[in-house]
Amino acid sequence: MMPALPCVTWGLFSNGEVILLFYIWGNIVFQAFYLLSVFILCRHNTRESNWLYSQPPMSE
Repeated sequence: MMPALPCVTWGLFSNGEVILLFYIWGNIVFQAFYLLSVFILCRHNTRESNWLYSQPPMSE
C-alpha cells in the first residue's frame, strides 16, 4: 500500500485539496501514534511501580 502512495499523490497534486488531506491525515496518524506511545508508557510505568510497591520493604 505504501509504494502506491507517491503515485496517487503525484496524480492528485494538481488539486490543492491533497495538501489539506495530507495535513489532516498526518495529524490523525501522529496523534494516534502519540496516544498509543503514551498509553504504552503509562501501562509500563504502572506495571513497574506496582511491581516495586509489591516488593517487601528492605530491612535496614
